[in-house]
Amino acid sequence: MALWARVAADVSADAWAAAGRARGVVCQEGRRFAFHGRRVPYLRLGFACLGEAELDEAARRLALALPEARRGG
Repeated sequence: MALWARVAADVSADAWAAAGRARGVVCQEGRRFAFHGRRVPYLRLGFACLGEAELDEAARRLALALPEARRGG
């Protein structure tokens, strides 16, 4: 299973996914699933095989990665 999360206008989904991966969190930028291949403001967050503690840690790491994904910041 996966959750699709819309990102704020000032956040690059591509940059956030890359910053998350650098912290050990695998999430996918929405454009990987778009037929046109252009950037879209979504992240796909897979969670089916994770326990509660792993999900908490993934959320913590993604929160730490968020500043790197903000445009102009």
